[in-house]
Amino acid sequence: MLKKFFIIECLTNMHVGTGSTSGGTIDLEVQRDETTGFPVIYASSLKGALREHFEQHVYAGSQNKVDEMFGDPNTKGKLRILQALMLGRPVRCQEQPWILVTMKEVLQEFVDLYERLEGATDPVGNTCLKGLRDFLANKDKSQNNGRSQKINIEGELASQPVLKGRSWIKCLFGTEDIVILEKEQCRIFRELPVAARNHLENGISKNLWYEEFVPHKSRFFFAVLAEESDEAILEDFAKKVQQMPVQIGANATVGYGYTNIMELKTGADGAENCTGGEGVDA
Repeated sequence: MLKKFFIIECLTNMHVGTGSTSGGTIDLEVQRDETTGFPVIYASSLKGALREHFEQHVYAGSQNKVDEMFGDPNTKGKLRILQALMLGRPVRCQEQPWILVTMKEVLQEFVDLYERLEGATDPVGNTCLKGLRDFLANKDKSQNNGRSQKINIEGELASQPVLKGRSWIKCLFGTEDIVILEKEQCRIFRELPVAARNHLENGISKNLWYEEFVPHKSRFFFAVLAEESDEAILEDFAKKVQQMPVQIGANATVGYGYTNIMELKTGADGAENCTGGEGVDA
């Protein structure tokens, strides 16, 4: 079985909903993992967005190629798209405009998925994964390059100081520093912004509702699988999906859901090639 790993970077705010109202104070919630409550993009939603992207922008007029990748009503496609899990999200902080936050549990889930699919716990030459695994196992003894202070995020002091200077941070997050939240602050990672929306008729409010969204600069990760006989199809997908932004979720006409998808390359060549070189700059 062949596999490739990808990072989704939100270029704009994104709403991938459940298709029903929640019955609570938030009318339209985003998709979430049933166990952790963390935001996700269900495999069916992600596959649908990718299929639409390839139909409209990559293989317009070549339906056979699209069907070969993603299937048709009678035949399954060659690619198997897994659910995308949120890797990190931006939050406001006092010391700078924003910073990405994540949790050890989320990072461990990424490592576990990678190792289960690769079938190895110590892939040769995988410097990015090794650095992250060492950190999670408390084997990382390096310092924070002078930035060991805790910062204020979302109006409260972060449970851990800023983490900086690791190659795996650049590899996974495309930035130099992040904050890793402890369990007692998981709500900061889990809770998302909510926008009030209003339907007006002749300037009169007819329907006010509240919609949850994933803020831009958030990052997700997912994997795509294929049989070894379909290697060319998987390689073609990986190349083409990085060439232009992919729209995922609702509200495309108001700029929601535009993302940059980058292949996650975690080899010995280090962080510079971890997120490819063909993506769109944010």
